[in-house]
Amino acid sequence: AAGKTLRASSSNGASVASNANDGNRASYWASRENELPQWIEADLGSSVGVDRVVLRLPDGWAARSQTLKLQGSTNGTEFTDLTASKDYRFDAAGGQSATISFDATTTRYVRVLVTANSGS
Repeated sequence: AAGKTLRASSSNGASVASNANDGNRASYWASRENELPQWIEADLGSSVGVDRVVLRLPDGWAARSQTLKLQGSTNGTEFTDLTASKDYRFDAAGGQSATISFDATTTRYVRVLVTANSGS
């Protein structure tokens, strides 16, 4: 969702939602600490076909697991689950990334809903 409008449930200091797709791996979105669940969503501008999301954390971060699921919406208000909630591992060996594939759907908004995080 490079260059698309992002919104989030919260942010922590300068780690605002728009950092998540600015192309700079050193900048990132962070929610308020110790307050879960949290979410970040992309407005794709119009309904388009989507079948995967790639999440990348900054290089150099300690290994962690995050429990999350993906949701989609055509109106930005009512969301349905695109995936079940699952633990994803982020570490240097995996390039600090996770590719989440799911059945193709048409949606305008894609939300990442995080319910647990083993990192700080």
